[in-house]
Amino acid sequence: MDHGPILADLIEIVTDIFGGRARNLGHATTASDVPGWDSMQMINIIMTVQDKFDIELENEDIDRVQCLGDFADLVAEKLTPVMA
Repeated sequence: MDHGPILADLIEIVTDIFGGRARNLGHATTASDVPGWDSMQMINIIMTVQDKFDIELENEDIDRVQCLGDFADLVAEKLTPVMA
């Protein structure tokens, strides 16, 4: 599955939250690359992502996210129907 559209949406969310402080965002971008991206802002990002994609993210899901690419993979995983 191409996660490009999801990554683009995540970049848009981060850009909306951080404005001009969020520059050159991409697959490998981490929280430390964006000035002001702290735990409170991460909560804001998570809530926005959950609302936008109509998904629920658990703490253990978020713990594996190291960069925006990981976040896109996680969102794609949550959007993929579980085969029973």
